[in-house]
Amino acid sequence: MAERFALTGMDISTRQIELARRNVPGATFIHGDMTRVRFPPASFDGVAAFYALTHLPHGELPGLLKSIGKWLRPGGLLVASMGAGLDQGTVERDWLGAPMYFSGYPVEDSLCFVEQAGLQMTTAKVEIIYEKGAPKSFLWVVARKPEAPS
Repeated sequence: MAERFALTGMDISTRQIELARRNVPGATFIHGDMTRVRFPPASFDGVAAFYALTHLPHGELPGLLKSIGKWLRPGGLLVASMGAGLDQGTVERDWLGAPMYFSGYPVEDSLCFVEQAGLQMTTAKVEIIYEKGAPKSFLWVVARKPEAPS
């Protein structure tokens, strides 16, 4: 895909950035915190966030979504998974062998955050996956930045 598109990836984990650079050498990768990075307005045609937004400190999702809304070009898409229930911040002590922080919001709140970011919902659906046999719910959204008025 990096042969056809200009791709930018970001992760707070140095190790994940190293792996990504090795596996997708044609892409740009940034080591950092997605809530602190700055990009010029209208920098991207799309933003994908799969299973990443649930690791933000509780309270930071609305601001990040507003930033994403600014980074997208008119007609650009956000495709993301979010939590599907209120979690004001918990740490699972052994998640794939390491402690991991999670947070989330009720579905209605997350949808509101997306709309407050200036994005129009295309689809929103709660999906259930199973981790260690236990069901986990995620809200999957596709939202579009409106086209500029002509």
